[in-house]
Amino acid sequence: MIRPGTTLIELLIVSALVATLFVTMMALAYASLSMQGRTRAMLTVHENLRFALGRIVGRIAEASSLTIPVLGSSSSTLMVQTASSSTNPTTLVFDNGSLWISEGTGTRSALTSGEIEVTGFTVTRVSSTTPGVRIVLTGRLQNAATVFDASLTVTTTVMIRR
Repeated sequence: MIRPGTTLIELLIVSALVATLFVTMMALAYASLSMQGRTRAMLTVHENLRFALGRIVGRIAEASSLTIPVLGSSSSTLMVQTASSSTNPTTLVFDNGSLWISEGTGTRSALTSGEIEVTGFTVTRVSSTTPGVRIVLTGRLQNAATVFDASLTVTTTVMIRR
């Protein structure tokens, strides 16, 4: 005679399968959220550094001359002379984990958001005939958990348009 119902062994096997599926789903969810956090951190750093670099390139391209750095040297400060008295001189300074710009006699303002720590800014003068500089800008997400740590370096070379 066959009795309806399940045995203890059958119940244990089903429970083990459900638990295995649950653990697998939780691991996939955690990996997905971690990847999303890392991607968001990298995008934040990338957007900030590209914005700052775009502003720097624009200021250099429209400048009339480069004052700092001198030919053949590198510096963490960039100073350009402009035709407009309201923006002359335009100075970019790397200080306390931020990149600052000051134009003319105006107060300095940060080129990146407070979420970003600029960890490096190097300007190297590369030419004297058509004044130009090579810029290396490095930053990372400030106060990020180790899992979401994102660091990025952007580099470009720009010449003054005359």
